[in-house]
Amino acid sequence: MQGYVRNLVIANSQAERFEALIETVRRKGVTQKISVEAINKISIMGTGSASAILSTGIYKLFEQYKYAKIGFKGKLKNDNFLLGGIVTEGNKEYIVKGGILPPKVNIISHTRNVSFQEMVKRLNSIKQIEKGEKIRVE
Repeated sequence: MQGYVRNLVIANSQAERFEALIETVRRKGVTQKISVEAINKISIMGTGSASAILSTGIYKLFEQYKYAKIGFKGKLKNDNFLLGGIVTEGNKEYIVKGGILPPKVNIISHTRNVSFQEMVKRLNSIKQIEKGEKIRVE
């Protein structure tokens, strides 16, 4: 993973403004797979809720999915947080872009504008991981 936070302004112990980018970097010899638990946590960040589809039908047979790229870019100004994916195709911005071969998964950033308070709530719900739960991104 690599990324940055730029132009950070904090007022009254709270972020007021910043620009951020976090993304995976392809490394030789490292498989690009992501666990269902990690997918659900990323889905909460991007949409506000976990992905229920991965626990139904044929999807529940897989514990990991292949990806080509994972990342997001965010921009905060006052209480308005703009969340975007790292891969753009047409009018879709992908937080997780699936690999070429199955099983693969895509997570698209649907709720692009949210209040920063809402994003903090989403991140806090992600942070509350049960003991022993493993989140893997290879």
